[in-house]
Amino acid sequence: MPGDKVEAKDNSSLTSEKKLMTSQEVADMFQVSKRTVERLTKKGAIRCIKIGRGVRFDRDDIDKWLRKKPRSLNVS
Repeated sequence: MPGDKVEAKDNSSLTSEKKLMTSQEVADMFQVSKRTVERLTKKGAIRCIKIGRGVRFDRDDIDKWLRKKPRSLNVS
């Protein structure tokens, strides 16, 4: 249930809210293609977490990036 607390292995509590996002979820949030998110990641504009062959994005990092990003960003 949203807001329920779960005990992590290090005994800190975590909320069950989703904190990690996929490339597609970030693309949907930005209203851009998944490829654009991949370019931003490759350029280092957006921080990602590598998990196996995939990547995930921390929701807090995405929110911080959105607050400080320039009005337009060249991703080519």
